[in-house]
Amino acid sequence: TDPPARSYDRAGVLARRVFDLLQGGHQRIGQTRDLYVIAGKLCAVLSWMSSDLGQLVAAEAHSRNGWTLAEEADHDGLRGLLLCAQSKNAFWDKRYDDAVRHARRGYEYKPSGTARVLLACQEADALQAQGRIDEAREALKRAAEARENIRRQDEIGGIFACGIARQANYSIGTCLRTGSVKEAAHQVERAEAAWRNGEQWAYGTWAQVQIGAAMAHVMGGEPEGASLVLQLVLSQPAERRLATVTTRLRNEVI
Repeated sequence: TDPPARSYDRAGVLARRVFDLLQGGHQRIGQTRDLYVIAGKLCAVLSWMSSDLGQLVAAEAHSRNGWTLAEEADHDGLRGLLLCAQSKNAFWDKRYDDAVRHARRGYEYKPSGTARVLLACQEADALQAQGRIDEAREALKRAAEARENIRRQDEIGGIFACGIARQANYSIGTCLRTGSVKEAAHQVERAEAAWRNGEQWAYGTWAQVQIGAAMAHVMGGEPEGASLVLQLVLSQPAERRLATVTTRLRNEVI
């Protein structure tokens, strides 16, 4: 819920503290592995935040650093989170084949909690962007199955968690690609209902859902409805204008 710049700065401070501990070398071997995992998770956060800030080169550098730590710790959950970040970076760089590949690979590492749901949703998003609709639907089906089989909590919540609203947001993209306006509107309502029922609200996901709702209005011949929805997004403060949101507005709406 914090602005990306603030989250980035906080994660950077924490990462430096962890690396200082590692360089000090006063911990036990088991603690060293734990510190590698913590540092790797912070690299995943830094990668995600960097792409939200429109810094894709930095995002890739953070994810590579994190991958080195995941390999040292031999931690599959961390590998899954880093591949999630790499899939996002590839998607917004329009490297859709890479985005699909990273998401599929991350899914196979079986990260805990809802991260696996998120990875399947990311795969679907990259597939629909290429017009591979049947494959996108299969990926969304895997996301639903992954949700039904959750047995552990998220290793990292927030940006790497995938609640009902976020899952619905990814479904909206495939619906719009196929012209399924009613189904897209249903997924918008699904997201809104999840927030009303107490699911954690995140402004980035909310903005993406509103953009999807606006596109559904346009495709349904209701430009006035689209205008009203977009005003909500455009009125957000500058610190919340993620690069992912502004890019989508520019590419799909303006």
